[in-house]
Amino acid sequence: MGEMYKYLNRYIIGFEDKYYAAYSGIGDISEAMQIVNGEHLAKTEEEKSEEKPWGEDEGIYISYNWEGHSAHIVDYLGFVLENRGIPFKLDKKDCPYTANIKEFMNAIRAGKTVIVVLSRPYLRSKNCMYELSGIMENVDYKDRMLPVVVDDTIRDDNFYVELVRHWKEKKDKQTEIVEKLRDIDPDMAEPAEMKLKEIEKVYGLLKVIKEYIDWANADNLEALSSTQFKKIIDEIYKRRG
Repeated sequence: MGEMYKYLNRYIIGFEDKYYAAYSGIGDISEAMQIVNGEHLAKTEEEKSEEKPWGEDEGIYISYNWEGHSAHIVDYLGFVLENRGIPFKLDKKDCPYTANIKEFMNAIRAGKTVIVVLSRPYLRSKNCMYELSGIMENVDYKDRMLPVVVDDTIRDDNFYVELVRHWKEKKDKQTEIVEKLRDIDPDMAEPAEMKLKEIEKVYGLLKVIKEYIDWANADNLEALSSTQFKKIIDEIYKRRG
């Protein structure tokens, strides 16, 4: 590229928040050179897709745990999606005070596209796993999920042992509660029975969840956030067509 090389570093350093929001991150040097050469001025398929209005059923749901690390990254992800004009639903903004949180969780379970932020706290959480089990009980779950792995140690076999033990204990404790309520008044046991069924469903899916996490080609949090979630953005537009 001759003389243009000496301006390249200065050009890349000059990318500030607005520019990153517009281009969703630079993945490699060839992308930077395309921008330098003005090749980005031609409309891509992604940009053409951006011009189409989003239908109500095309919105993106985000399933995550409220623990600090995941919550911070979800705020950042929401910023990127918003700047790209991609509608998304998040409990903090779409499930207001006094609203029925289970109805919102059921909407996530039925969502066409769900970004799932997988972490140790997520896989131990009853509410998070209620959402995940609802997604994964459908045969097309791999076509609906966009996974983010917060911590690669969730793929560790020792953690899987901990996870199975955790949910087995939850299932056993809930079974005891159901039996006690049935002894007192069978009619009063229904809420506890429903909770037990949800826990049993999660426990029964642990093998499937383990296999998915182990073999899904999902980048970890650092890799995705360093490119402003470019792979996720690209996949959203690819699935949109």
